[in-house]
Amino acid sequence: MQFNFYFNACLTTLQQSLMGGPNYHPFLD
Repeated sequence: MQFNFYFNACLTTLQQSLMGGPNYHPFLD
């Protein structure tokens, strides 16, 4: 469960990066 949370967070960050958006780190917020 914990792993999936961080995994999904990383995917979100990667998608933001690919879209050229600002760096987004939900797990570091």
